Amino acid sequence: MTDKISQLRLEQYVLGELTQSERDIIERALEHSEQLRQRLQAIEDSNREFQSQHNHEAMLMQIQQRIDRNSRIASSESEPAPWFSWNRLAYALPVVAVMVFATLLLNQTPTNVTTTGIGEDIGIRLKGAKPHLKLYLNTKEGPQSVAENQPLKQGDQLQLSYIAAGFNYGMIISIDGNGMVTKHFPYEQHSLFTVNPSGEFMLHNSYVLDNAPRFEHFYFLYAEKKIDFEKMIPLIEAQAAHINETQRELSGLPQGMEQSIFTIRKMN
Repeated sequence: MTDKISQLRLEQYVLGELTQSERDIIERALEHSEQLRQRLQAIEDSNREFQSQHNHEAMLMQIQQRIDRNSRIASSESEPAPWFSWNRLAYALPVVAVMVFATLLLNQTPTNVTTTGIGEDIGIRLKGAKPHLKLYLNTKEGPQSVAENQPLKQGDQLQLSYIAAGFNYGMIISIDGNGMVTKHFPYEQHSLFTVNPSGEFMLHNSYVLDNAPRFEHFYFLYAEKKIDFEKMIPLIEAQAAHINETQRELSGLPQGMEQSIFTIRKMN
């Protein structure tokens, strides 16, 4: 039975995306299969390793968000801006120095501080960017950025991140060459579907490609105002069988919802 449990199913188990009955099946199999336990442990170890390599990005994102909040509080002030510029600071100091310097300032409320510059050169915030996804391939040498339409194979482990660029709500799903729909974010059903509006946000868990052929499209569905994303799942599933390499866009999205698509190719 354990050989019928796919890598994707184990990933979904780690993500908490399975029903209780599906979890029970896997947990019973884990009790009797050392090989399955090793596969599960490998996924969890790889997730922890990948996340540890991105801790500095998470720290910078949190700093950016706190600066944004303080800046909005101070936006109505009329005092002149301080002599330094975050933009110059980001270019002049290394990443660690930016974090230390920013941390020292976070306990104060800045007045009219321009924050869009922090991290522009280190991938934390891109001024004027549209919402989109980024994919990283987990390799022995560390995470490597994945290009649009890059050929990948079964077993490759991906890490997804999103840049919401000011939007507040979103959902990330993928459709593979078999018409299978996978929800990557949010992690739990009936969540609020809120996203981090600024910076690049790394999803908590990785995703292992299965043996689905030809392609996999990753969709970032986003909106400025709250929309019932959960109702979109049946609509997406109904369209999934008709999605192919060239026909990627989802139709019938509600007003105010937009989509950004990232495609990878599957090597047979």
